[in-house]
Amino acid sequence: MSTFGLTCSVLSIIDMTGLLQFVELEGASKEDGSGGLVKFERKDVWDMKWAADNPDLFAMMEKTRMYIFRALEPEEPILSAGYICNFRDLEIRYAQSLLAVGQLSLQQNTDQVNFLRRR
Repeated sequence: MSTFGLTCSVLSIIDMTGLLQFVELEGASKEDGSGGLVKFERKDVWDMKWAADNPDLFAMMEKTRMYIFRALEPEEPILSAGYICNFRDLEIRYAQSLLAVGQLSLQQNTDQVNFLRRR
């Protein structure tokens, strides 16, 4: 999975092993104008979303914890297993499927997905 940040100067990449890395694109901030790999990586990441209104903020899911990062510095994690849908105005909206008998599945009615807000 890969997504661009708000200003399209940084690309986030989650590889098949769950490693999150960032690539700075050419001309983004280095003096010589060349891009490259940012010295940041997290393991066991399965979801990530940039803030829609702040280029320094992003949220990511690592195992069963949600982390919010400001300028690559994490805040205290929140226990969660939901998929991040939207991150705006310091508010995260995420969808959480229900666990039944230890298996990950939606309830019989596939339209039922919980939408919760964390502030």
